[in-house]
Amino acid sequence: MNRSLRALLGVSLTAALVTSPLVATGALAETAEGSGSAAQTPAESESNVDVTADPAAKSESSAGGASGAGSPSGAGGAAVAADPAEKPEAPQQVYAGFGSDRPSTALAVGWELAAAPASFRVTVTRAGSPAVLATQDFSEPAQSDDGFFAEETVELPAAWAYGDEFSVTVNTIGSDGETLSDPSTVTAYAPITASPVIVSTSSTNFHDPTVVVKWSYSTPRPETHAGWYVSLTQQDPGADSESVYAVDYQIGAASRFFSFSEINRYHADGRVERGLSIPNGMTFDVRVYPYSNGPAPIGETAEGQITTSAIQTPPAPAQPTGDTYGVTAKVSGSTLTAYVPAASPGSWVFGYAFSTPTGLGWAQVSADRTATFSLAGAGLAPGVHHLAVLDNTGWGIGSVAFSVGTAGGSTGPTRLAETGTEADLPLSTAIALLIAGAALITVRRLRDARSARTEA
Repeated sequence: MNRSLRALLGVSLTAALVTSPLVATGALAETAEGSGSAAQTPAESESNVDVTADPAAKSESSAGGASGAGSPSGAGGAAVAADPAEKPEAPQQVYAGFGSDRPSTALAVGWELAAAPASFRVTVTRAGSPAVLATQDFSEPAQSDDGFFAEETVELPAAWAYGDEFSVTVNTIGSDGETLSDPSTVTAYAPITASPVIVSTSSTNFHDPTVVVKWSYSTPRPETHAGWYVSLTQQDPGADSESVYAVDYQIGAASRFFSFSEINRYHADGRVERGLSIPNGMTFDVRVYPYSNGPAPIGETAEGQITTSAIQTPPAPAQPTGDTYGVTAKVSGSTLTAYVPAASPGSWVFGYAFSTPTGLGWAQVSADRTATFSLAGAGLAPGVHHLAVLDNTGWGIGSVAFSVGTAGGSTGPTRLAETGTEADLPLSTAIALLIAGAALITVRRLRDARSARTEA
């Protein structure tokens, strides 16, 4: 019997026809010829059917066939029943969901591939209803190093609506094309509402960038909104790259903006550098995802991009008129070292020299909160100048007077860690002390002279 006819009739019906009177009289052969296939003898038909007959019955059937007996009764009339096909293994790791936050007919379904090539049947119903909305068969390759999961799309007869739920069943199809495995069923939840929309992304600061993302979002069921996942990931680090910059945070549901000021660096060898400054001039993907306190999603991920700014020179502030915020400075050769209490160790500060504002460049603050600037090329004339110190945002965090071309070159109070006292007092204070000391000496001399006259 040819394959098309066998598939049409089914295995069990074919097994019955093998020993029927039609075979003996040639009626089946005529049917086969009429379908465009070569006629087969009873022996050929039996060999094309996967059956296991009782040995005695098979022997009797052979004897009956030799004598030309084709009656259902008697030695040659015993029917041969086919063994049921072995049930294949059920699919594993089944998942289903929607790849878009806008209503569509596409439903994404995935499952773990089998060890050998196999076919699978996906059936979709609306949750709580037996009516089948869609069914589709897929042929998949064997599991390999390049792929462990099948990923397919099933088209629904109509677009889903927000809040819809669907029951998705995946069966493995047996080698006979009919026997199905036990079902693997999951629920596919349509989003409750549309996704957030990123309103803006920006890169701020003059040295170490801060990335700010803002978004809008509303949901008809705010009680299901538990919070946000926000992430910043280096875009396309390159095929040969050994590391990637990325960071993510979990924040509250009321938030509608977030500022990234640090990032982690993940290396191919497993090392992770945490709390680094965000690199300048690098392009990042920004993602904002709302997560719910239930199984149904409340919107998909909103995505944006940002390229961080290059290192820049902040605008010069107004000319300082005195020492502020405890800043001190000391000049040694062409190097100006400033102690800046308001600066954090590891941060970057910018220096301006006055009276005519002259940029001294960026300096990284050391562990003892000092920053070192080069005066080489600044063109400062000998005499007293003022240093203004700005932070990464361009905000002034202190100022102090310093001298160029004079002995010592130090101005401002000098800290003494052991006592907390101050040396190098301001000139006005020193003069006042000198006057007070001279007056005290004069008073003592007058008292001594008066005492001498009295005794005389």
